[in-house]
Amino acid sequence: MDETELNIKARRGGMRAWIEAHWLSAGRALALLVQTPLASIMTVGAMAIAIALPATLYLVFANANTVSGHLQRSAQLSVFLVPEMSVQRVKKISAELQIRSEVLTLKVVTPAAAAAEYELMTRGNGSLDQLGGTNPFPYVLLLELDPSIQEKSQLKALLAELSQHPGIEQVVYDQLWLSRLKAIVELGRYLAAIVALMLALGMMIVIGNTIRLEIERQRDEIEVLQLFGGTRAFVRRPFLWTGLFYGLAGGLLALLLTAAEIKLLEAPVMELARSYGSQFHVVPLDILGMLSVILASSLLGVWGAWLAVGRYFLDAAK
Repeated sequence: MDETELNIKARRGGMRAWIEAHWLSAGRALALLVQTPLASIMTVGAMAIAIALPATLYLVFANANTVSGHLQRSAQLSVFLVPEMSVQRVKKISAELQIRSEVLTLKVVTPAAAAAEYELMTRGNGSLDQLGGTNPFPYVLLLELDPSIQEKSQLKALLAELSQHPGIEQVVYDQLWLSRLKAIVELGRYLAAIVALMLALGMMIVIGNTIRLEIERQRDEIEVLQLFGGTRAFVRRPFLWTGLFYGLAGGLLALLLTAAEIKLLEAPVMELARSYGSQFHVVPLDILGMLSVILASSLLGVWGAWLAVGRYFLDAAK
C-alpha cells in the first residue's frame, strides 16, 4: 500500500470521526432540551414571537404594496357633472370622452344608482327622506385612464381641459392618495426591516444567555474535559447544536404564528379590498420565504451560542 492510499484512508477516518463527533453532540444537545422542557419552551417561544412579528409586518406591507400597485394600474378619474343635467347631454359628454385616446373605459353612475349606494353605505337610515324626496347626487363619469399617461404632461392637460368644460362641475383624480399610500407602504417596509434587525439582536441575546446559564451549570465538567485534552472545538460543539435546535424550533413555531396572524387579518383585508372594487386575496409566505425564516432563525441560534461559548473562553483565560 503506497503513501497516497494511506493518506486517503486517514482522511476518510478523520471525516468519519468528525461526523460521529457531531452526531454525538447533536444527541447530547437534544437530550438537554428534553431534560429541561420548561426552559426550552420559554426560549423557543420567545424566539418564535421575535421572528413572527417582523415576518408578519413584512407580509402585511408586501400585500399592501401589491394592492397599491393594483390600484395604481387601475386608477380612476371621477368626473362630476353639473346637477340636473339631461340624459341627452350626459350621453353627449360621455361619447366625447369615450373616444379620447387617454380613456380606456367609461362608466356612467346615475343619480339613482348613487343614491342607492349611499343608502347601502348608511344602512338605510333614511337620511335622504329629509330632503323632501329630492336626489342631490349628480351624474358621475368614472374614467379608467391609460396607465402610460399617468406620469406625463398629457394627464395634466386632460385634467385642465375637463375642469374647464361647461358641463363638468368637479374632477377628482385618486393619484394623490395612491402616492401617499405607496409612501406609507415603503416606510412600513423600512420599519419592518429595522424591527427585524433589533429583534434578531434580541434573539441572539436570549440564546446567548440561555447557553451561558447551561455553561455555568456544566462548568466543572467542561474544566475536567479541558484538563484531559478536550479542545475548544470539542467543548463548543454541543452548545452550537443546542443553539441550532433552539433556532430551528423557534423558526418553525414562528411560521405557525405568522400563518395564524395572517389568517386573522385576511377577512378585514379582503373587506377593505372589496370596498375599492378589488378581488385581492392575502398572499402568505411562499416556500422560499419559509425556508429563509427557518435558515435565519437557525443561524441566529448558532451565532448566539458561539458568542456565549466564546465569552466563556475569554473569562476562563483571564
